Amino acid sequence: MAYAAEHDATPFHHPQAKLKNTGLRTGFDALIAEYNLSDPALTVLQLALRGAETQDRTLTPWSTGLRAIGQGLRSLHAEDAAFVAEMGRVLDGLLRFCEDLVGPAAPAAKAD
Repeated sequence: MAYAAEHDATPFHHPQAKLKNTGLRTGFDALIAEYNLSDPALTVLQLALRGAETQDRTLTPWSTGLRAIGQGLRSLHAEDAAFVAEMGRVLDGLLRFCEDLVGPAAPAAKAD
């Protein structure tokens, strides 16, 4: 919270932050709601994260794996900055997957 105040940043996923886990909703759920984000790929990512961070691991097919990756990376990095950097890359990749998942289907190839 002190870092956010010093850098005029929005605190996120911290127990004292406005954008945090509450019951069955995650900090990412709070972020989506706060900024009224409606991108379909973010909705898929939101559900995957909710499944990883709450007790409903079956919410998406990717939730259990995402939780495992997060726990593994956390055990490798005592420093938050290193963990956030690596987890950020994982989430970037997952978002790209989600974009491809909900994107328009490629047109069928024309027969000659």
